[in-house]
Amino acid sequence: MNKLRYLVMSNNRFGESIPQCFGNITSSLVMIDMGNNNFQGTIPNVCGDCGSLEALILNGNQLRGKVPMSLSKCQSLEVVDFGNNHLNGTLPGWLGDLPNLRTLVLNSNNFQGTIPNVYGDCGRLELLILNGNQLRGKVPMSLSNCQSLKLVDFGNNHLNGTLPGWLGDLPNLQTLVLNSNNFQGTIPNIYGNCRSLEGLSLNGNQLRGEVPISLSNCQSLKVVDFGNNHLNGTFPGWLGDLPNLQALVLKSNNFHGHIPHSSAIESPFPSLRVLDLSHSGFLGQLPAKYFQSFKSMKNVVKSSTPPEYLSMGLMYYYSIDVACSEYSHEPQLFSSDEGFDEESGFTWEVVMLGYGCGTIVGLVMRYLMLSTRKVKWFNPIADAGREVRDGTGTF
Repeated sequence: MNKLRYLVMSNNRFGESIPQCFGNITSSLVMIDMGNNNFQGTIPNVCGDCGSLEALILNGNQLRGKVPMSLSKCQSLEVVDFGNNHLNGTLPGWLGDLPNLRTLVLNSNNFQGTIPNVYGDCGRLELLILNGNQLRGKVPMSLSNCQSLKLVDFGNNHLNGTLPGWLGDLPNLQTLVLNSNNFQGTIPNIYGNCRSLEGLSLNGNQLRGEVPISLSNCQSLKVVDFGNNHLNGTFPGWLGDLPNLQALVLKSNNFHGHIPHSSAIESPFPSLRVLDLSHSGFLGQLPAKYFQSFKSMKNVVKSSTPPEYLSMGLMYYYSIDVACSEYSHEPQLFSSDEGFDEESGFTWEVVMLGYGCGTIVGLVMRYLMLSTRKVKWFNPIADAGREVRDGTGTF
């Protein structure tokens, strides 16, 4: 098989160890995909000519041990995916020096130590996913050289320090996930060149201060998740001017004051599907103007199609599950207008949207109340949510 170019064995039930002969890569081989099997043991050392190898995909197995340094000879590698295994040791610094690397996925392993500060020649790197390891320390500034980065996911580690301000200046960045770490300080107020940014998750850190108004420059934002921090200040009403914002999570922070009834924006939050303000200290009435459309959810019911997931890195947001809130009194929905009928959605007595975060099959991590008197179009969503919560649904 000296002329073999593509070896694809993914999504089977192959087990035991990867044969050591796979290390004898022929010069013609371009792709090896053995992902989503039951391979065990270690990754074989490369002892052949791997000069043409562009993709090495071993994700979703039971592989252990370290990433072999012999792979550093494969200078044409564009895709390296070893996610969802049991690999350990420190992150190989030489991976950052592969000149053609575009995608590096090492999520859900047992890597320890720090992220190497060696990303000097990473101009082509687009996806960097290190979620779900045991990494510590700070985000290395050398990553600022990776100007092509589109997705950075360092969630569910033990990273610390302050949030790097230069991350907001990566011109092509679309998704930044830093949730469930130990970052401190404030959210940098430097998001001036963020036209491409669609998802920003900083959930589950130790962040303080106010939500920076410079995020208003990020007109492509779809998901903003700042839940479970120590943020303060008042409700950032200017977020309602983001035309594509679909999920806003500010739960479990230290905000205060009323949610303002702004007259500056005629139809705020025009694309909103998911809103979680629970346990954040807000007071007073809920402006009807903020919650009047929910067109995305209405359209789901009218078209009889399942709610679409909002994916961001390895996180998924959706707004289909519903439960009763345990408030001693119900916040009132405020509007200066009269004569809203039930179908419009303005008669809600309580408006609190929740979010779910989990796998794409619909693992419900949290559910919140929407209303005690549901509008007609909301009934199917509530019923679907109840089925998911009881384990009878198909989402």
